[in-house]
Amino acid sequence: MSKLRSLANALLITAVVMGCASGPGTKAGQRKAHEDLGDGVCPSFIIYPGERSQSGRERYSDAATENGLANYRDRELANCENALASGNVAALNALLEYWYAQNNQQGVAATYKTYLEKGSDVHELAEASARLHTLYAEGAPGLPPDPDAALYSLRLAAKYDPGAFALRYADAMHARDSYADAFYYYELIAHSKTPVDNISKLDVCEVNLKLADLYFRGRGVRENWYIGYYYWLQGLSMAADPQWGSCVKYTYYDRDRYSFESERKRAIERRLERLGSGETSRLKAAWAAPDKGLAYIAALDFRRPYLPESAAVPASASAANAAGPAPEQQGSAPWPSWAPLGGEVCGWQASSGLLNWSEVFQLRSGAIWTVKSMAGKAQSVGSAVAVSPNTLVTNCHLIHDPVGVTLLTTGKAIHAKVLAADRDGDRCILQTSESLPAYVQSARPQRELLVGEDVAAIGNPRGLDTSLSRGLVAQKRNKNGHAYIQTDAALSSGSSGGGLFDTAGNLVGVTTFKVATGESLNFAIAIDEFCR
Repeated sequence: MSKLRSLANALLITAVVMGCASGPGTKAGQRKAHEDLGDGVCPSFIIYPGERSQSGRERYSDAATENGLANYRDRELANCENALASGNVAALNALLEYWYAQNNQQGVAATYKTYLEKGSDVHELAEASARLHTLYAEGAPGLPPDPDAALYSLRLAAKYDPGAFALRYADAMHARDSYADAFYYYELIAHSKTPVDNISKLDVCEVNLKLADLYFRGRGVRENWYIGYYYWLQGLSMAADPQWGSCVKYTYYDRDRYSFESERKRAIERRLERLGSGETSRLKAAWAAPDKGLAYIAALDFRRPYLPESAAVPASASAANAAGPAPEQQGSAPWPSWAPLGGEVCGWQASSGLLNWSEVFQLRSGAIWTVKSMAGKAQSVGSAVAVSPNTLVTNCHLIHDPVGVTLLTTGKAIHAKVLAADRDGDRCILQTSESLPAYVQSARPQRELLVGEDVAAIGNPRGLDTSLSRGLVAQKRNKNGHAYIQTDAALSSGSSGGGLFDTAGNLVGVTTFKVATGESLNFAIAIDEFCR
């Protein structure tokens, strides 16, 4: 027994000695570190010369110089970056520890961005996108704030962890008028089968009222006042102040909230008046019935009721509109709902060359058409801008019959119909029966325009084909959630639906209306509005 005990003790001592002989700082451990370095292994922490030089010497060589340690460090970084490019989580953590210790926020951001491209662990992806969102939103030394990158990172965070970030992303997109993305996440929250993290009853109330507004106005979703009313009733049932359509009490203390909610309430109530008390009573009963609800209401056939729009003074030749009944009373086809424009013009591939106005006119006048629309005794004449071989943008107030539109140019007439319409926003997209010879492919969004830069309107004022008037961007405006460009470029009857162009020939807006009581107070709908 004593011999066995002696043998066991000897083996234990040998194991301890061997373990020490291969640990950090030993010759065997240093040989192993060199082998790992050559084999492309990413260590659990990366050495760096300077205040922690001793750990580097223990790993590689007691006699290593600072330059030598810097070389080892660079090779470790390369190994870890190669491993990160394969989605390795250990490499992610090693690199983050290194860059945070160096207070290098650019390195931190680059590491997170690489993992978002290459990684697969959902938890780590959510963490990476959330951290990137904070970095880009707040900025850091060497990493200035970047709102677009912050928003993109928040979008990824919402994708990987909807419970924590879906509402924040949806609200951010709603504030930017990017309603399709906002709608997707609002619906996700509204119909979640389980309680969503970090989302309170107040949040759910807000989500329902915003969904109601999106459905009523056709923003980011097909317009449907029936479904909008369902969500409106849902939200009001949770609201602290349903009389004012607000989820909180005393909303007038918050000027921005009060303004937004008051405008939303007015817009929805105008639509409910058009539905009528009988229809709203039927919908309210379906909302309250346990065997009906949303599925039943969504299955109903919604058709937008007609009501003459009280437009601002349009820049169109429509004096004859007052004579004769309204379009729907003439038996014209139903109006299509709104769907955003696609194609090159919405890709924001703007031209950058500087042209003189005669060159802009030569480049763009072929894309400008006269629009003629009639219904009974009512008729309008205005303009439209071709943006693809068979698509044009114009104003809805020019159109009487959505399937009976005539496009005119010198010696040519083409039939067209309304492909998509937002009559409240005065946005209409036309589709032609044959190919158009010229169209605009480049555009600039409102956010890129500068107040004071030169612009020119090309349209058909008073039936005078393709006339150009010069001006400048007087201001960028927002009205009822839509972006407008105020300009002093002259607009006359017939100019509605024409194009507003910058000095490179990029389409920036569709000329729409003027303030009759002012001097040179003319407005164009920003081209962004046709793309969202």
